[in-house]
Amino acid sequence: MLHLTVHRSESEGTEYWLTRPMITVGRTTVNDVVIESMGVAPNHARLTLTETGDAYRIEALESILGTFVNGQRIRSAILEPGDRIRFGSVDAVLTDEPSPMAPVAEERDAVQKAIVRIAELEAQLKSRENHLGDVSRELALRNGEIAQLQTDLQQTRVALAQSQQDHAQTETNWRNHCNGLNSELKEAHSQRETLAAGAADLQARLEDTERRLAELDESARKRVQRGHETISAFRRQSAKQENDLREARYEIMKLRQGKEAAETLLESVKRCYARDKKHHSRLVEQFRERAREDSLRAEQAMLQLARLTEVVQAPAETSRM
Repeated sequence: MLHLTVHRSESEGTEYWLTRPMITVGRTTVNDVVIESMGVAPNHARLTLTETGDAYRIEALESILGTFVNGQRIRSAILEPGDRIRFGSVDAVLTDEPSPMAPVAEERDAVQKAIVRIAELEAQLKSRENHLGDVSRELALRNGEIAQLQTDLQQTRVALAQSQQDHAQTETNWRNHCNGLNSELKEAHSQRETLAAGAADLQARLEDTERRLAELDESARKRVQRGHETISAFRRQSAKQENDLREARYEIMKLRQGKEAAETLLESVKRCYARDKKHHSRLVEQFRERAREDSLRAEQAMLQLARLTEVVQAPAETSRM
């Protein structure tokens, strides 16, 4: 069995049998191997049984002077029988000799197997404790996420209710606005009918003016013809006829000006009617576009509520399982 011989002086040494899976070395009495030397730290080193159970691993801890194996400073190393170890300023030797406490080989093997089994159980226990801590932290994290999701769900429900209220208010406002637009449209139709009646009257007057203009043109032509035929006989009447001709032309000019004014007024009436019709179409299209946008926002809010509900229900179902 392995044992460690610590040489406190050239003539004095203390043997420690390595019968535990983990052995600590230091200056304080809480250690398994106590070395009362100022060159040794309170918790100087640790020896841990390997998985095979036939060797120890040495690890340097909080020592200032360090830990040496066969003259080399180490942080961690596997020890073998015959290795010379120095803890700070104190030397030690690891040997493998029959133990007076376990002279029988079967008992030694049973003890080492038990030590290995204890180490395995301690490792499993530590692993289970770490896993339990991870599960506890994960459960706390999940509970925090569920609480946050519930808060977000409540806020989303409040936002959805506010959105529905805003949508209803918007719909009411638009209905009132549409009623106002319908009233304005009816008034525009009435004005259009009035303008159409005025345009018909102007058209009738224009036709009458054109007829009179044609009659005057025909009368003037006849007068000019008669004047040319009788110019030699009625020379003294030529001045009067020329005066009549000038008056006729002046009247024709006024009639033509009246015709142009009537055409201008008719064109203005047509532009006014086209502008009113275009304005009404634009207002109706704007109302339909805003109604579609409000409906789309309401659908998006419902989809978000459904997704949040699924996210909240999924962790709850997982925890039940």
